Amino acid sequence: PKFFEQKIQVLSSFLGEPEEEELDGNISPSSSHLARSDTYRIVLATEEDMIVNALNETVAAHPHVTFGSYPIVDKPEHKTIITLEGRFYNGGYTRSSSRLLDRARVNSGDDTDNNALFFTKQEMDEHLANALEGLKSRLPEESIICIEEGDDLK
Repeated sequence: PKFFEQKIQVLSSFLGEPEEEELDGNISPSSSHLARSDTYRIVLATEEDMIVNALNETVAAHPHVTFGSYPIVDKPEHKTIITLEGRFYNGGYTRSSSRLLDRARVNSGDDTDNNALFFTKQEMDEHLANALEGLKSRLPEESIICIEEGDDLK
């Protein structure tokens, strides 16, 4: 319960909710870590199943970015929307990616910000820009209808 309470406090501070008490240790993000990253959506003229390999390769190469893939059925010219957003938490959200922070600590060999639990907005946006370029390079150029800032599905 104590760990869960600390996580809820961290999340509430990220969402702008006031914190009632100080958190223990180094798990609390500073104010420079509370901003959301930029978000992008890519509208494709290609069915989702045609880009699965490109998307999976990009997701694997960019663990600090959240991806969403959504088939579109009501617009014949738009087949798929992919969304991208930088993660504020170093280590990912899945069971397998929870080891990323441990690997980063082992591989870095130093005490720099590579070991930080939370990314700054600048770091999140850098991760996002790299992932966007990586995905664009893997997709058929003719399949990309547009790339826009934002993450809505309209």
